[in-house]
Amino acid sequence: MKAMAVEDPQGAPPATGGHVSAPREVAASRCFLAVYLGRLRGAGETGPPALALSLDLLPTFVFSTGIMLLLAVVDEYGLGQYGLQLYLPSFWASCALTVCLITAPGAQPKSLLGAHLLAALFGVCFGHATGSLAQPIGQLLAGAFAVALLTPACLLFGWLQPSSSATAVLAVFHKQGRMHDAGYIFLVTPVLLGGLIVFACSWLMNNLIPWRPSYPLCW
Repeated sequence: MKAMAVEDPQGAPPATGGHVSAPREVAASRCFLAVYLGRLRGAGETGPPALALSLDLLPTFVFSTGIMLLLAVVDEYGLGQYGLQLYLPSFWASCALTVCLITAPGAQPKSLLGAHLLAALFGVCFGHATGSLAQPIGQLLAGAFAVALLTPACLLFGWLQPSSSATAVLAVFHKQGRMHDAGYIFLVTPVLLGGLIVFACSWLMNNLIPWRPSYPLCW
């Protein structure tokens, strides 16, 4: 006797093995889409208040302004006459960490100095690598690759400092001065010297405020 296939009570043909995976794939894709759309709504946690008044606003303003003015004065009246610079826009972002979010990993000296130095090195090297290309296409490519390599490298060493990405791009566009150093003086000044000034000032100033945690948290 031949085995009879059991039909669906509603008259549907019996399912065979070759057609089982299709409904499962559709269900899986729908499930992924539903989860993805749910994630787009965010975690739903309560955010910080829209207005957070604090006595800490005053020292934050004074410290960050003082540090950047010091860099500007040394840049203009000290190093500028030798064709060197000290003032970098990315140091403003670093000051936002070192005088405001002083417990953040990026505000610690290892991250501050290490990330900026690594960023400058990548920027100068990629700038040389793309120097033979038509500009500014070569510089734009160098900046993109420098930042793309910098981010995982900083994560690897635990040096994540968001403002260092700007330093990498600035290093690519850095114009070589009278030092004939192929641009590598950029690592010494403004990056290393400027980073040391930002850290030293933040170190001395933050510890003047009794309600702030000791800075740095770690060396």
